[in-house]
This record gives sequence, structure tokens and C-alpha cells, in this order.
Amino acid sequence: RSSEKLSGKNPEFLTRRDDLKFIRKSNGTVEIGAAVTLKQLRESQMLAEILPGLKDFLLKVSSTQIRSRATVGGNIVNASPIADMAVILLALDAAVAVSERSIPLHRFYLGYKKLDMSSGEILTAVSFPVPDSGSVLSSLKVSKREFLDIASVNSSMLFTVEKGVLGSVRLSAGGVAPVPLLLEKTGAFLSGKTISEETINTACAIAVDEIAPISDIRGSSKYKTQLLKAQIRAHITRGPNR
Repeated sequence: RSSEKLSGKNPEFLTRRDDLKFIRKSNGTVEIGAAVTLKQLRESQMLAEILPGLKDFLLKVSSTQIRSRATVGGNIVNASPIADMAVILLALDAAVAVSERSIPLHRFYLGYKKLDMSSGEILTAVSFPVPDSGSVLSSLKVSKREFLDIASVNSSMLFTVEKGVLGSVRLSAGGVAPVPLLLEKTGAFLSGKTISEETINTACAIAVDEIAPISDIRGSSKYKTQLLKAQIRAHITRGPNR
């Protein structure tokens, strides 16, 4: 039980540490303290300018009360395979600061609920490069309820598109593997491709080979696979300047 595990321990409540409550930009990098709440993310004018659409998407993450308490660091280290912030940050090429180490987020998750953290280490911040001008961050989730629900499958895609041609693409997904997943092969394939049915269908086929969804209360593995394919199509086709 939790009480037994904490017996004789002196836990530190990181939400009380003001030095972990910051959102700043320097030298082309955004850095967010681990104790920043989701409410504070939504209220950041700087993030609204860098990542249009994030503010509205965060309304689909939990409730007003929980967003006022839930932190970026907590969402990451909880290590849920469908953690909304982890999926978004993967698409943003984020890295986490763990005590004295910097770890790419896509290497931080070692397995279901397993992290590259040693006893005594804490996650203090997450950072990501400011996206190139014209970049789009598209985030989607499908759940039984539109709000106040955990996703069956969620995904994010960071990309540019001009005259129907995709630039650099980073695609991530949750609910389709034991960990929040960066779909590296799918993103690499899409980068530089002309948007077409063939491109979308091939990307979906590559993505299917990268995932390993399981059947559970949120849907069968087949259903989750179809959800991801539909989300990939939606990310690509709703981009600007097609």
C-alpha cells in the first residue's frame, strides 16, 4: 500500500517549489518547469503565440479543477501510454531535465510505467525547440466523451506544408503502445512528400507497423488502429496552405 511505501520516508511535494514554476524562451528553446500547471500553460501568452491551438486543445484535458492542480511534470512521469502532454511534447521534439541529465523524451519511456530515472532523481523541467515559422501543431484525441475523459487514442503532428507539399514532420501517438510513442518511420516518410491519397495510405501502413495496441476497456486493438489511421489523415488534410 502507498502508506507502507512512504513509511519512514520524507516525501517532497514539488508543486510547492517555486523554482520549478516557470515558462520561458531563450536562444530558440522553450523551457517549462515541472511544477507548471496545465492552467498556467493555457494562460501563457508566449505559448499561445508559438503554438496556436494548444490553448483550446488543453480544454479537452481533464477538468477546470484538475487543470488547476495537474502539472506538466506529473503528466510526464505518470508514464501513462495516453498522457496528453507527453504525446504533444513528443511531437515537439522535447527533452526532459532529470536532476543533472537531459534526456530526449522519446528515450525517457523504457516500457509500461517504466522511466529512465534512478532513485532520488526528479524531473525538473521539459524543453523543446521553438518550431519553425509556419509550423502547425495538430493535436487530436478520441474518447467516449469529448471532455473529461481519457483518450482511446490521441496523437500530435508537428509539420509545415506549402502548396500541397509537407516539410519536416514529427508524429506521435498514445494508446497504441505500452508508452507514448514517437512514430519516427512514419514522420520520416511523410517529410517532403506531396499530399495525396497514396501518401496518406502509405503513411498509415507504415504507422500500423510501428504500433502495438492492445484491446482494453477503451477499445479493441483493431479499433485503436483505425482511430490512429483516421487521425493521421485528419492531421494531414486539415493543414493550411494545401
